[in-house]
Amino acid sequence: MSNTTSTAPAASSSQGISLVAFLTALVSSLVVFGVQMFAFILLKDKLARIFKPKTYLVPERERTEPPPRTPWGWLTAIFRFRDREVINKCGLDAYFFLRYLQTLLIIFIPMAVVILPILVPLNSIGGRGSHYADEFGGTNTSNVADVTGLDQLAWGNVRPTNTRRYWAHCTLAILVIIWVCGVFFAELRVYIKVRQDYLTSAEHRLRASATTVLVSAIPKKWLTEEALAGLYDVFPGGIRNIWINQARTGRD
Repeated sequence: MSNTTSTAPAASSSQGISLVAFLTALVSSLVVFGVQMFAFILLKDKLARIFKPKTYLVPERERTEPPPRTPWGWLTAIFRFRDREVINKCGLDAYFFLRYLQTLLIIFIPMAVVILPILVPLNSIGGRGSHYADEFGGTNTSNVADVTGLDQLAWGNVRPTNTRRYWAHCTLAILVIIWVCGVFFAELRVYIKVRQDYLTSAEHRLRASATTVLVSAIPKKWLTEEALAGLYDVFPGGIRNIWINQARTGRD
């Protein structure tokens, strides 16, 4: 005779996570966050080359004001920066990265404020808890499940007799899609406007990087100033200067 053992699927072990397990994971994350924040507060002034190089390692016109040396003064100083100042001192890439983080807050904070107060009571009240299983003689089938732990807050806790509650999930899902698409559309309009204003500003147009084009792998028949001037005369304002950099072989 051979002994056979059966193991439950791995996914079933994660069902019904208890509040204690959730709080344990949350506290562990907060402890790690606190340690990292404490290390940052201790090192931010000692390692200025890493944490605030823009305050002294760049030309004078590109420098930013050093943040306060108090433990939490830097946090309030961040929110005092104006958009134009961030663009001028740090460039469009840094500005749009901050804008991306702001967009995430705009998307998810209103969603949490609206969705959680509606769906959590709908899912948890009158669900498939232990009392529901007792009504069917303590059986535990797919239709009569003893939902435990934080699963009582999910939509799987809704009883088959209360399926009309799923309309709230469907309605909120549609509203979430509309909200996210609306935020994306608004942010794309801001992106186009800010980028266009920056590229057409007098400060940017005077930079050499804004008026210089590097062309590589040019065929030999075009390696003359006259040929290149005729080829690129379609640029608005024409071509001001042409430099041809040719690699030399052998000894001079």
